[in-house]
Amino acid sequence: MLPLAEVVLLGIGVPYAKSLMKAADTAAEKVPALKEQFKQCEDAYFSILMDFKVAAKDLKSSPTSANYETIVCLDQTTRVDYWIGKNKDSTSKSLMELNMHMEKVIHLAIGATEAVGG
Repeated sequence: MLPLAEVVLLGIGVPYAKSLMKAADTAAEKVPALKEQFKQCEDAYFSILMDFKVAAKDLKSSPTSANYETIVCLDQTTRVDYWIGKNKDSTSKSLMELNMHMEKVIHLAIGATEAVGG
């Protein structure tokens, strides 16, 4: 189960968080009026990326800690909802859809860390 959990965290979660960071950066360029909000989203995705990396490192020594690191990632997606969820522009809506997919990746990661022993 350990290799599978590592694939979920490092092979799926980290690359997807990186792509969302880029999407948030691009969104800030497209809608300068919302630049600060999109910057906050980019920071949230960076936090998710780092939490996934820490969780992957902790899988062997402390699966419970790894599980916690993945669970707290949901706080970051909630922050994104707060910052741009009410916006009506298409760029915000697109990022919100990507954010919804990130939540699914996080739930997959939570399940993977639980399977290891978290």
